[in-house]
Amino acid sequence: MATGVKISQLTQDTAPTVDDLLVSVNDPSGTPATRKITIGSISKAIGIINVKDPAYGATGDGTTDDTAAIAAAIAAIPSGGGTIYFPTGDYNANVTFTSKSNVHVIGDGYGSKILPDAGVGITVSGCDKLKMEGLYIAGKTIGLSISGTAS
Repeated sequence: MATGVKISQLTQDTAPTVDDLLVSVNDPSGTPATRKITIGSISKAIGIINVKDPAYGATGDGTTDDTAAIAAAIAAIPSGGGTIYFPTGDYNANVTFTSKSNVHVIGDGYGSKILPDAGVGITVSGCDKLKMEGLYIAGKTIGLSISGTAS
């Protein structure tokens, strides 16, 4: 959803999915109107990158290899930094952050699991001010690898 969108421009819907919000307002004539706003559109409007956004395609189903989808979401983080969100799910992936700054990585605690198929679950290299919280790394081969210099 772009900023500055009018309520009248939102999708009319009274049956939201789990990822939607309903907004109920009166139109200019006083008639009640209900519109749908997706959580994804709100996240985009405030600058949060959701790895499950269709633009990136992570499934979090524990079976699909989400490595490429998560890499695409990480690549979309602006040069000045940003927030990347891992909603509840089992992400079969090896996640790598390279040369990123001012990045906040958030998940839903034990509900957001990184399940590395092989190798290290999360690799951080050459990053400055990278904060991670709410992610759980689980699997046969697990870990966090950090390289680079501190300033």
